[in-house]
Amino acid sequence: MSRGARWFLACVILLLMWMTLAGWDSDSTKARVWSVAIAGFMGLIVIGLLAPKRALLAFRLTAGLVALGYLGYFISEVVQLLRGDQQQLRVGRPSALMAGLGLLVYGVPALIFALGAKRVGLARLFGAGNAADTEHRDGREPDAHFSMAPPPRPDEVELYMPGDPATALRIATLISTHLREIGRSEDGWTSLYEDPGDARLWELSYPQSSSHGGGPPRLAVVTAAEAAHRYPDRTS
Repeated sequence: MSRGARWFLACVILLLMWMTLAGWDSDSTKARVWSVAIAGFMGLIVIGLLAPKRALLAFRLTAGLVALGYLGYFISEVVQLLRGDQQQLRVGRPSALMAGLGLLVYGVPALIFALGAKRVGLARLFGAGNAADTEHRDGREPDAHFSMAPPPRPDEVELYMPGDPATALRIATLISTHLREIGRSEDGWTSLYEDPGDARLWELSYPQSSSHGGGPPRLAVVTAAEAAHRYPDRTS
């Protein structure tokens, strides 16, 4: 997501925070507690939007609150079901089934990300999850050369094999933990990366972008001249 889009969303959320707290003087104590909780939740999202790399903790806290919310909702509905309450199994109606689906689809991924997984949920959406923002279990930042997948060999100039999940997984791991993103096209379909090991430039693209889901990824070496032509606003 572009910086402008993040700032726009942050401003919208700040406006919603102001609207949430606008009735503070006339609200009851219970309403004030809920208003503060909701405003705090939105504040964490704003922090994460404005600093997706430095404020990764804000994303994790937000994801943790989402997971706890769905867990509480599921437990509440199960308790009501065990008490004999009749529940309609319809979309949009509270029930243990719908709460369980929400917990599985939203709560579990949010919990995984909150506990330290890379490039899941909000972090994937806003681009947080590069080697510079991920943490080791002991709290230290990983070395720039650390990678779950072996770095590209000197004789490798292209990683592209449609239909091979292993190649797609290796590309995803390399761009998450080893390569450093330094440029992106306006349409978002191609990105430029630099290998901190040998300074080679790699371009991530999707040759079959018309396919469902964008098709398989392709990671290929490009020359400095090609990079300068395709990504004039790249960072150094």
